[in-house]
Amino acid sequence: MRPKIVLFGDSITEESFAVGGWGACLANHFSRT
Repeated sequence: MRPKIVLFGDSITEESFAVGGWGACLANHFSRT
């Protein structure tokens, strides 16, 4: 089973998915290849 990460929060969490943000890095790391 693949690990799951759930992010919830406020605008700081939203901004993490900007280019180079930590949320974008996590999504890239755990995405299927």
